[in-house]
Amino acid sequence: MVSASINLGTESPGAPLIYKFRHLLDNTLANVTLTSQYSITRAIRLRQALRITAVKLVCESRGDDCDCDDNNPDVKRVLVKANATQRISATDPGTNYCVEDTTVFDGGGVEMGSNDEYEMGTSVLFELDAENYDYNFATIKLYVYMHESDYGGFPCFCNSDHADTFITVPSGDFLKNPHEISLPISGAQFRVEVLIEMANKPEVRFGT
Repeated sequence: MVSASINLGTESPGAPLIYKFRHLLDNTLANVTLTSQYSITRAIRLRQALRITAVKLVCESRGDDCDCDDNNPDVKRVLVKANATQRISATDPGTNYCVEDTTVFDGGGVEMGSNDEYEMGTSVLFELDAENYDYNFATIKLYVYMHESDYGGFPCFCNSDHADTFITVPSGDFLKNPHEISLPISGAQFRVEVLIEMANKPEVRFGT
């Protein structure tokens, strides 16, 4: 915003921001003089809301290390959690958005064969503080835990397997959906798909 020439009119024709003086003899530059002070106004992001959605569990290949009943894994439980880390610089170890990882989905009780899909469809909302932290250095952690359990006859009265893993998504990749978390368990291979989406336009204020 230019304060010296903000109100233009016949009585206020404006003021030059800069004078350039040149020599009459050879037109070389003699002097440059600034006549006004001005500031450049920019938008400052305050908060950015992100919606994290657990979409589905996919059985990429079946297998069961306890095949007393069949060769299909029995997913007793699948748990998806998320957290965000906010930073002020690239070297900042960061501050967690949540004290503990937030549950995005918690379900199960399904038998799955190859290429079977188990729909999830639940989500959480994170509102990152982009005023006091640099949004460009934010990351989101996506965590998956699975419990596979068989209930068959002898010798597999109750054979249980547990597995978990996580991925870390940098801010520049937030919208590169879907995010896939691969997890092998009990001889089978699974994939969880998660979406990270902008939940609103960035909340901003104007400053210098």
